[in-house]
Amino acid sequence: MEDQYLTQVTEEGVDAFSRERLQAYYVDNPALAQTPLRALRTAEGLIDVSASASLVFAASSLEITLRDVILRPLLHGLVHNEALASYVAQCAVERQGTKSSNRLLVALLQEYAGVDLSTYCREGQRVTLWDEVGRATKLRNDVVHRGEEVTNDDVRTALDVSTVLLHEIFPAVAQALDLTVDEDLNIGGGEPTQE
Repeated sequence: MEDQYLTQVTEEGVDAFSRERLQAYYVDNPALAQTPLRALRTAEGLIDVSASASLVFAASSLEITLRDVILRPLLHGLVHNEALASYVAQCAVERQGTKSSNRLLVALLQEYAGVDLSTYCREGQRVTLWDEVGRATKLRNDVVHRGEEVTNDDVRTALDVSTVLLHEIFPAVAQALDLTVDEDLNIGGGEPTQE
């Protein structure tokens, strides 16, 4: 019985430590979603002015969300040595867009938020969110590097994808880590926010 108790206490201690490590980056950076949110709002404001400019900001928003709001904090939390955590997370996000980095992001979202980007589709869509991210990124690159034009439908899709990442996927990650996200996308420590 004593061994059982010690095993349970040890497991609970490891779980609590792991949870605190995974929460740490978010707790230390409660407003980290503000940058992609500003880019999304800029994209929304530009849609009637320039579809191409709007798409550039929408794609930037979704990339920043994936890299800085989801991937970096989770990787930081997986490294239990604080001195190395930032370095390891930085090295990994520098490789964002590579196949190995993409697989890592997909695996982390599956593990910590129960979201499988390889099968997750926005409501009413047959194409996966991950494929839509790839298409928006490609279109952004075509606009920036080749001067290509995009349609309003392309922009609306990129806006919708960025909105889903910021307002659905990111809060799902936070909730899985026992954190809260308020209506302005600021992170709280699990306590309900006061209005």
